[in-house]
Amino acid sequence: MTQVKSAIKDNNARHAPTPLIPREIVRRLLQNAYSDMLERWPFLCSLDELLTLLDTQYDTSGTSFVAIAGSALIQVVVALAIRQKMAAGAESHISGISHAYYRNACLLMGDLVLVAPSQHTVQALKAMAAFAGGTPDRHAEAMLLMNAEYIEKLTQGECP
Repeated sequence: MTQVKSAIKDNNARHAPTPLIPREIVRRLLQNAYSDMLERWPFLCSLDELLTLLDTQYDTSGTSFVAIAGSALIQVVVALAIRQKMAAGAESHISGISHAYYRNACLLMGDLVLVAPSQHTVQALKAMAAFAGGTPDRHAEAMLLMNAEYIEKLTQGECP
């Protein structure tokens, strides 16, 4: 926990992404949180697909982002999973970690809206909006949802 908090502090200062916690921990977290998360956020892809994206994230290098939409989705889903499974009273100790992974997804925002539209892009933006909805930043939630809706229409061929 101390190493993760130290990495977050260092990476925030450098505007660099925070590395994910060990793969086995994230896999277990997603496996334990997924059914609860799917009830709240039914737009999420399957657990198998998330775990495949997670493996891709780890297999390519600790802090580099490969497929922008998949990486953003993994980062924000990890943030949501941490928040979902956070024990009452532990918020002050753990919320910085979930915010760091949300911030990782936000670092990809510029590229995320410029890449070819995909379901992962839509899911990442909706998940980012869900996370932002649990913060005082309602403007971010609205902006993320509007972008998600627009990109979703693009993927369905409804926009020029």
